[in-house]
Amino acid sequence: MKKNKKDFINEIRTALKGLPADTIDEAVGYYEELLEDYLEEGLSEQESIGRLGSVEDIVRTIKAELRITAAEKHPGPLKLVKSYFSVAALRTPRIMAGLGPLAVAGLLYLLSIAVYSVMVGSLALSVNGIGQIRPLYIWGIIGMVGVGVFFSGVSGLLGYCIWKCADYSTALSMKVLRKRLGRKKIRITEKNGIKRRGTGKVLRIFIGIILFGTVLIIPSGLPSRYLSIWNSFMPSTVHSIEKSFKTSDIRKIFIKTLNSKINVEKTDTKNISIIYKGPDWMNGTISRNNKTLTFVESSNGRLPYMNFISRHEGMTSVTVLIPEGYKAQDIHITTNGGSVQLKGFEKDISISAQAAEGKITVGGNSLSGDVYTRSSGSGTVIHIKDTYGVITIE
Repeated sequence: MKKNKKDFINEIRTALKGLPADTIDEAVGYYEELLEDYLEEGLSEQESIGRLGSVEDIVRTIKAELRITAAEKHPGPLKLVKSYFSVAALRTPRIMAGLGPLAVAGLLYLLSIAVYSVMVGSLALSVNGIGQIRPLYIWGIIGMVGVGVFFSGVSGLLGYCIWKCADYSTALSMKVLRKRLGRKKIRITEKNGIKRRGTGKVLRIFIGIILFGTVLIIPSGLPSRYLSIWNSFMPSTVHSIEKSFKTSDIRKIFIKTLNSKINVEKTDTKNISIIYKGPDWMNGTISRNNKTLTFVESSNGRLPYMNFISRHEGMTSVTVLIPEGYKAQDIHITTNGGSVQLKGFEKDISISAQAAEGKITVGGNSLSGDVYTRSSGSGTVIHIKDTYGVITIE
């Protein structure tokens, strides 16, 4: 059945029912102008209508144009996806030029969402860290609150900036798609009551959050304590413990630290001595029971996440001085991140050492493996286990 110009335009208008009236008038007006142009060129009414294509294709194109305009005017991941599928439905190779920036925009939105998720992770780590701090150290708790606020602000600011870059890439891809389709920009009627928050205001909010977190962190002392560990500085506050024991009272020695250095030396003293110089976030406990001398370094609850932090060697130390000629039954040394140094032990002392590969040095030579064993006929055996530190045997 042949259609005249009026019926053809009415079909388009009917198919667009549900869209804002102004938008329908503008879209339909565009096709009315095209028909007039074709008629002025000398084409018949049927030829002009045939050149425009079917009503279904026209409506599909108009809706694609609307979504392109919407994504360009107010970019976002949802509008990006809608515009992609509506344009892809046109099945025209001309849209391929817009897929590059469109794909970039999609990846940026995903990256932004991932960065935003760090905000939640920062708060979760902060809450978990607060739970590891003893209530006695109130400034440590305040500092951990500041850490959560600070990193939430940083990740939020970064996520927002990446999101804005994705918006720009979306708008760019929409311009490329429209150019390839050879269409004009269709006006979209704004909905009442919708207000978009300005970029400047959002940036000020995130910067304010970062500054607030910084204000909470600095007085807590957390930065200086963590920096002293990770940069191998001697802490500003160090407490000392020293005890001596008769050799006749000790047959076994157990030394365990988190990340303080362990020095075991043969000296010309008469007694066995333990000298501990520890930071204010550690406790050092020296005890003797049934001729077993034990030293244990542990967290006092001032710093959270000590199991992770102790992977890095601290500058504090425990020194064990053993008289010349004294031979214990066993000496057990265990540390997570501290270095271990044995000095002055004779060749007839059996040693069993385990550390990370390449972190055992014997007589100035670095070993390639992670285990060192030296056997002798004596009854004394020194057992060393160092998870992340270096073992030096001189």
